[in-house]
Amino acid sequence: MRILTWNLERGVHHGRRVVDQQQAILAGYNADLIVLTEVPAQLSTRQMSAVLSPVRREGNRGMEAWVSITAVNCRPVDPLVPFERMAVAARAVVNGEAIVVYGSVLPWLSAGHHAPYLHTSETETAAELFARILREQVDDMANLRARWPDHTLIWAGDFNQTLSGPNYGGSNARRHLLQAALDELDLVAWNQDAAHAKPSMHAVDLICGPANRTRRKVTKFGPSLGAHTLSDHAGYVVEI
Repeated sequence: MRILTWNLERGVHHGRRVVDQQQAILAGYNADLIVLTEVPAQLSTRQMSAVLSPVRREGNRGMEAWVSITAVNCRPVDPLVPFERMAVAARAVVNGEAIVVYGSVLPWLSAGHHAPYLHTSETETAAELFARILREQVDDMANLRARWPDHTLIWAGDFNQTLSGPNYGGSNARRHLLQAALDELDLVAWNQDAAHAKPSMHAVDLICGPANRTRRKVTKFGPSLGAHTLSDHAGYVVEI
């Protein structure tokens, strides 16, 4: 199974529209399962084969989804994950294997300022916001596993926190919470040691799955194509 994740940064970087270039790169990897975050408005309306989180994020070019999941015969899971949780769940069959996929974004340090609707109260701190949404997402996945115990659980997306290496833009407390969440779900981040788009950092866009599955290969790509910067995030492909 080949799994890909990438933060598309809404398809616009430094004033350039790059959606078509991003799509060409994605198509070249021929992934079985694709989890994209910060999905551009064009894809939020065009990707009929994708399962999208609620398309309620307002962008400069229209309404956007936080997350999309694409796979053959991919279908949404009811009930839908609330918009404020920045996540979506889907089921699919890949190479004969039944999977349930949870694609998500976890709050970044300035999320409360950039997306104040994520807060439940005016006094909720950035640390509390991260801990709460992480807890809600983990509970979602525990419920999915209970509903479909014969499915392989995959969790992927933009976690906005490294699990190893330098901790720029994150915190030790957030790293501990994220690792504890993975341990609780008996998952591992297969690409946690892969390089970030920025020098010296490790990945924050993670692809996670069962601890007993063997990772065959990890490929990092982007974030540039020639002289064009397509995203601040590198993309990753994991083969298991």
